[in-house]
Amino acid sequence: KLIEPLTKQEEDKIFSDLGYSREQLKKDLEYLRDWLQKQHHLPPSRLTESDEFLQMFLTGTKGSLETAKRKLDNYYTYRGFSELFDNRDPLISGYSEVTDNCYVGIMPQISKQAERLVYINLTCADPEKYDIVLQVRRFVDIMDIKLRMEGLSTSHLVVMNNKCGTPGHVLRVKPTIVRDFIRIIQDIYPFRISKLIFINTPPVMDTLFNKLVMPFLSKKLKDRVLVTSKGPEILSKYIDKSLIPKDFDGDYLPLKELSDAWSKKIFGNREWFMNELSERTDETKRVDLNGYTNSYFGVHGSLKKLVID
Repeated sequence: KLIEPLTKQEEDKIFSDLGYSREQLKKDLEYLRDWLQKQHHLPPSRLTESDEFLQMFLTGTKGSLETAKRKLDNYYTYRGFSELFDNRDPLISGYSEVTDNCYVGIMPQISKQAERLVYINLTCADPEKYDIVLQVRRFVDIMDIKLRMEGLSTSHLVVMNNKCGTPGHVLRVKPTIVRDFIRIIQDIYPFRISKLIFINTPPVMDTLFNKLVMPFLSKKLKDRVLVTSKGPEILSKYIDKSLIPKDFDGDYLPLKELSDAWSKKIFGNREWFMNELSERTDETKRVDLNGYTNSYFGVHGSLKKLVID
């Protein structure tokens, strides 16, 4: 299984960590569904979302209904403002290649600390074969599937191996994609990050993080980032070896097997990505336009421009 069901003990720990209860979650879920019924500007698919999907927004925001509503609105609205959502067909030219050039996998089990472990391994040293737009789009595709499988949002510990990173890879990075992806992770999707660890990081990629990534992160998230030239031997400080892939010096299955399983799931849901997940908002139907503002879309959902030096 891509995601193993949580045990009652694991659920209890998550609820305890959140200061939330099953009873309150059930009430909030009913409220959120009623609220979605009235949001006619949001796509029709909002009405067919699973309980698991909505519960992720509620637990990912620690039971804050207002924050959950804002993130849900942003979740659908942002599809119209980033090229990451322009074509969601996983059979688009180049998509299958990125699955071979960079492995992405998620541990089916959570850790004893109730963390969801995410591993990324850049495997291709040829920058000409590296398409950052499709690579990030694939990561978003994985997150969209994951959102509808878990039901309870845990904190995430993310590990990326940059051993194959070169100056050429850095030159192919698009600042707007970096910006969009960080917005998605940090402010739109209901995921909490406990740690971001970048291992085997060459100096040129260290510079990239400092110039293009760190400026977009909140102070809280900046404090949780570790960029190091050291290898996977440092991971045992944070993660039990049984939950570390073999190619990261652990005892679990190789990351490629996890990555291939997620790719198979994506390709098997092609119609869903091209239909429901491609629906956009209808801003002409948005109620209380003057009240809709946030730091990313501005008034009435018009994207604010961000100048990048």
